[in-house]
Amino acid sequence: MTQVKYNKKYILKMLLFIMGIGIVLFLLLKTALFLAPFIIAFVISILIEPVVRFLIKKFKAPRKLASAVAILFIISTVGSLLTFIIVRLSREIADISQYLPKYFTIIYQEINAIGVRLSNMFLIMPPEVTKNIQVLLTGLTEGLGNFLKNFAAGIVNTAISLPEAFIFIIVTILATYFFSSDKQKIYIYFKSHLPDS
Repeated sequence: MTQVKYNKKYILKMLLFIMGIGIVLFLLLKTALFLAPFIIAFVISILIEPVVRFLIKKFKAPRKLASAVAILFIISTVGSLLTFIIVRLSREIADISQYLPKYFTIIYQEINAIGVRLSNMFLIMPPEVTKNIQVLLTGLTEGLGNFLKNFAAGIVNTAISLPEAFIFIIVTILATYFFSSDKQKIYIYFKSHLPDS
């Protein structure tokens, strides 16, 4: 009898534990968008910790100042890399845009020549074949139109989401600063609220 009670208690505890994990995972998934800047900030603050310690030891800087300098160093490094990449890509695009009209002219002439040949072939082909080719070309035209429409919608959505990305970046930077500068306070807080192991 006691064995049955023990098994029921054990099964009930396991079910509650599994349900608890399920609820926590559900809440994490639902709040992931809002928690992401803080998770990223926490990871960045851990990564810049050696730089902060170096600044504290070598220059006797206060932790808040060392954290700010380390974050500014990371931001300037990442910003410089992004600027270099963007400048390089813009140069490549400018170079391509110089040669593209020449290639488009050549491609346009070739397409016209192919069109003339195909129109001559259409005259001697059976009507079923020409109908199938017209259906194929119509499908290709619609597919290209859908692609361009989706591409334009993607550009608009990207432009609309830029303010969100800017806010995300600002919140991440601020959270990184606070995680890094108040590391000791955060550690003491969690240590005092967690049971001893």
